[in-house]
Amino acid sequence: MEKQRHPEPSETGRGRGVIDGAFRLLQLLPHINDDYQIRDLSRLSGIPRASVYRLMSQLCDVGAVELVGDRYVIGRTMLALATRAEPVRGLRRRALPLMQALRERTGATVSLVSRRTDDAMVLEALPGREPLPVDIYAGLPLPDLAAATLILTSAVVSGRIDPVRRTAVDLGHTVAGMQCLAAALTLPNGDEAAVQITTTHRADAADLLPLVRDTGRRIGSALRATT
Repeated sequence: MEKQRHPEPSETGRGRGVIDGAFRLLQLLPHINDDYQIRDLSRLSGIPRASVYRLMSQLCDVGAVELVGDRYVIGRTMLALATRAEPVRGLRRRALPLMQALRERTGATVSLVSRRTDDAMVLEALPGREPLPVDIYAGLPLPDLAAATLILTSAVVSGRIDPVRRTAVDLGHTVAGMQCLAAALTLPNGDEAAVQITTTHRADAADLLPLVRDTGRRIGSALRATT
């Protein structure tokens, strides 16, 4: 029987470097100016432009990104993977009706957010009745100071987190003109996720926080009732 060939260390290192570069580009892509994508991807990632072109072409080949006109966007393959990921089984199914009810009551974009190793990611998003300065979609990594991230990473930011109620606010701190309110929900496995609403400037934004907190509580209760 033919002996299986294992990759040489140099080959393994090159493969790991390619994977790392590809994921860096995927993480940066949603935040890049559409007019100068390759230039900005190269500048922010530290990857030479020629390598950026090559990696983006390879990502297109596997459906991780798509070329729409003359700009790259996250591909349907990656979005499909993102929509299947969840920290506990049934989280999306139980959360969606309650998220829809919150959207109807507030008109805001509603997001379900989970913790990753050192940041937070949107698991599901329901668009609100108004356009936002940035897109919010499943698979989006949230900024460090976004409301849901503050809750899930136990950050300490004076005046923006209520550690007792497990809520946080981002009233234009991360993106000018955009307000986010988030509340934690406890999962059956003891971990935490968060519900977040995002809206543009409105005087009553802080008054919506009890609704967000109640939605998080109800999602947690619905999950525990099925375990």
